[in-house]
Amino acid sequence: MIPRLFTVLCFATLSAFSGLAQTTELPPTGPLIQTQTPAVSAWQIEYRYEEKAQKEDPQKNPLSAMIATDPAVAALLKDNPRLAAQMNPPRVTLVRIIRTGVTRHEEIAYDNGTTDETWLSGDYRMSRSAGSPKIQVVSGARAGGSEFPEFSWITRENFTATRKVNGRDCLAFEMELDPLQIEDPGLYQILLERQRHAPKTKKPQDTPADSAPTTLSGRSARAVAVIDAETKLPVALQMGKTSRLYQFQPAPTQLLTLPPEWAQAAQEHEVAHRKLTKRLSPP
Repeated sequence: MIPRLFTVLCFATLSAFSGLAQTTELPPTGPLIQTQTPAVSAWQIEYRYEEKAQKEDPQKNPLSAMIATDPAVAALLKDNPRLAAQMNPPRVTLVRIIRTGVTRHEEIAYDNGTTDETWLSGDYRMSRSAGSPKIQVVSGARAGGSEFPEFSWITRENFTATRKVNGRDCLAFEMELDPLQIEDPGLYQILLERQRHAPKTKKPQDTPADSAPTTLSGRSARAVAVIDAETKLPVALQMGKTSRLYQFQPAPTQLLTLPPEWAQAAQEHEVAHRKLTKRLSPP
């Protein structure tokens, strides 16, 4: 009952915050958001989307139009369900994260009922995609940077107001931005660096100044962020008609340990890595 009530209150809060004009209220001093959670912590992010239309419009979905008009495409996707899934990927519904020191466990649930799982332990990042028995191991993948890069756009300049959420003071920020900043912050930063270092070219004389895309992805959306004023941890994030709700649970009382099959996958990866990097004996 409590999570459901939290969801309802957060949606009401987002609606109240959205569209706020810049006020004379001064932004807070100090950090605007806590970029790192405590060494021992647990939280989840719930994703909410606008309800899908009852009947899909093929004109707005090129894949559906191709399937309807080309039997070969329909047969290809029928025989290759993984390809079909890649062309129409499921949407994230819930992310659960538990962190105890250098060990971290993540679960990503999708609206088709599948779940991805990831473990980070020491220098290893181990992942298993939904429906796949194989555990992928990457070494030298120590976690770093902000825990919440999707909020990197908030500044004192786009602070709008302080309001009560669930009885707590919260800070609101609002900005028109490139959706890629929230959807994939890592990719956005890569594209941004490429743009900064790309050679500058002159625009044709007959090209209107306002015809070029104003964002890297060529899209824009209104984003609203809500941050707890005391803890500086995220409460909610809305971009267009998609929302994310953040809930922080009590800290775990026991340290995480890798399950046996994951520990074995890490060990096998370590053995294979040592064989590849072993110095050759002189002839």
